[in-house]
Amino acid sequence: CDVISCVKENAEEYRIEALKKNLSFNLIAASEAVIAYQDIRLFKGIVSNLLSNAVKFTFTGGITVEVDTHSQNTKPWIAITISDTGIGISKENITIIFNEFRQVSEGVGREFEGNGLGLTIAKKVAGLMGGRIDVDSTPGLGSTFTLWLPIIDKRNGDSGKQDIGSAEDNMRVDEMRKPLL
Repeated sequence: CDVISCVKENAEEYRIEALKKNLSFNLIAASEAVIAYQDIRLFKGIVSNLLSNAVKFTFTGGITVEVDTHSQNTKPWIAITISDTGIGISKENITIIFNEFRQVSEGVGREFEGNGLGLTIAKKVAGLMGGRIDVDSTPGLGSTFTLWLPIIDKRNGDSGKQDIGSAEDNMRVDEMRKPLL
């Protein structure tokens, strides 16, 4: 699949929802196309979940989606970064959001709808696809979720078994970026 086209297509629905809430919505990509051998349905499901949460938990400001490629040990990776200016998550609650049926706001009087499975499933599926999801968040300032997936090209015999390393190892960001929306 063309990862950038998939993200752009997936993001359109959430861009409309963001605009209904008077939020800005930007999609930025480092290149025109990134071809990867991934399950499109599962890939779109992860991105959809992350975008849905960004729109749900953001009331002012906006959402930015960035798609970029990185290299780790000469292996190519795609990073889909979704940043928002939403409610944010405290450091101690970041692990909770990936647990089944758990949310930061829980109990009878909780503020937000949902069953607490979206991020659990997204994280597990990302792992099955050879990647991971990183989170950086500050309460009151917003959150940044980054989906890391290997760019697997089965046509060239790439098995996809790669060590992604730490987030710090993968943070070389190209200077040139091109807005898509």
